Amino acid sequence: MNQLALLSVFCLLWACKSGGKQQALEAQLPVQLPIIVTMSDPTAKNDTVEVASTLTDSTYILNVGIYHSNEVDQTAIQRDWFGLFKRGESYYLDHCALRVKRVDDPVGADGLAWDISVSNKDSSVLLINPPTFLKPNAVPHIELSKRHLAPGDSLRFVFGSTDYTLFATGTLVGEGDDKYEQDYRLYLSAANNGHHVTQLLEQKQQSDGDTQTTILFVGDIDGDDKLDFLINTTAHYNAFVPTLFLSKPALKNNLVKLVGKHISVGC
Repeated sequence: MNQLALLSVFCLLWACKSGGKQQALEAQLPVQLPIIVTMSDPTAKNDTVEVASTLTDSTYILNVGIYHSNEVDQTAIQRDWFGLFKRGESYYLDHCALRVKRVDDPVGADGLAWDISVSNKDSSVLLINPPTFLKPNAVPHIELSKRHLAPGDSLRFVFGSTDYTLFATGTLVGEGDDKYEQDYRLYLSAANNGHHVTQLLEQKQQSDGDTQTTILFVGDIDGDDKLDFLINTTAHYNAFVPTLFLSKPALKNNLVKLVGKHISVGC
């Protein structure tokens, strides 16, 4: 069953919540990085690498918000947590304590929900049950000129001495408000170990017209002077799917590795 069909099943099981502020996160699922297809980067000469990487040691990630009962692993709540926080125009990674309450959920199976918050007063971007290589540190970041790349779009930016390009392929189908993306793929391209590498980050067969893959954050989260990416990889308007790619655990000649993913649905 593809992701769009699966999310449609979820929406049949839950009536939509009122208000746009409530955020519900579905239980952590095993994730597989899509297989890259060999293609040329349109912006640079490159040695394209074929990658097929399975997420075996999942890094549990969450966001501050309210979740249905089955959308949070209760054992994960007891673990140590880091938060990626924003203070003013700067970002940093630091230890944080989760504050967990049980609240009413009028549409949940058991009538209860998880209310997750943190002790830190700064704005929370992401909560991470950290792998051992993550340490508290300032997080330099890149502000992109756009958050979504439509098929044919590209963004080029420099971090340190490395020139990066994000670009998207696919087809826009339909007209006017009924347009949607088909065969969408989002790629990252950069030099690595003397080679120019193009790596697939996300692919989906079809998205509904109200849904877009969105780049949430770009910065050096793991402190190795290379960029990491937090991307909402949803294929359904009623889902939020933060997906974390880190550079430090990437395989040789790869740019990043998918380390964590979480699915939330609003109904």
